[in-house]
Amino acid sequence: MGAFENFSGKISAQIFKQNLLNRYGAKRKEVICGPKFGVDTAVIDLGNGSALAISSDPLTLIPSLGMKVSAWLSIHLLVNDMCTTGFAPQYAQFVLNLPSNLSREQFDEYWQYIHDLCETLDVSITGGHTGQVPGQDSTISGGGTMFLQAQKDKILTSNLAQDGDSLILTKGAALSSTSLLAMAFPDYVRRNLGETKFQKAINNFWKLSVLPEAMLASTNLNHKSELRAMHDVTEGGVYGAINEMADASGLGFVINRTKIPVLNEIREVAELFKIDP
Repeated sequence: MGAFENFSGKISAQIFKQNLLNRYGAKRKEVICGPKFGVDTAVIDLGNGSALAISSDPLTLIPSLGMKVSAWLSIHLLVNDMCTTGFAPQYAQFVLNLPSNLSREQFDEYWQYIHDLCETLDVSITGGHTGQVPGQDSTISGGGTMFLQAQKDKILTSNLAQDGDSLILTKGAALSSTSLLAMAFPDYVRRNLGETKFQKAINNFWKLSVLPEAMLASTNLNHKSELRAMHDVTEGGVYGAINEMADASGLGFVINRTKIPVLNEIREVAELFKIDP
């Protein structure tokens, strides 16, 4: 039985290296950073000391949680990848493969939130593709790509970590996963944890952006000396993100579990659903 027969989610480093590694089409000398496991952002040399950074991610559409939540998750996961370069995204393209049962009103609401978020973040939408797909019942509604242009020698990628570097974790572990669980099962969480902790848990969802922290770090620290690499925490959680960064940089790592911050409401929601934050 093949590795994909019972597989879901992001592929492992092993599958990446066995099925994708060194099969990247034509080789072009201006590609400074191409496909690598654990590296979410490509960098292309534009000449004159400038480079283009590009990152892609799936788009989320969860009608049961609403169009605002879906759009917020879609846009901020893309932004979180991009801002690990040390710069904010500037442009975006979207491919929307929407379920055929999505109403025109729902689509209008979803796109309005995407537009509003991009406008607030100063991201210009430059194109893409939009359609409905019969039989599409996944919470993945397509994909998005964001771009930015910046000074070439200032752009960071997650494979630039060095031996002896310290890792700084912002916010804490399991922020988005526990907030989405609380949103998806509100009665269960309320009944077991009470209204106050339920509200704290779902309010954490609106804090999942790491753009403010990334911009603060890149503004106050010297790129590639004090600040060498950044990586966002998404699928796979904190351990997954550290493992990806280490793999990309050819390093190992040591984690002091007690130093990983976990908010009380996050820990209690995680324990309620029997998951390890």
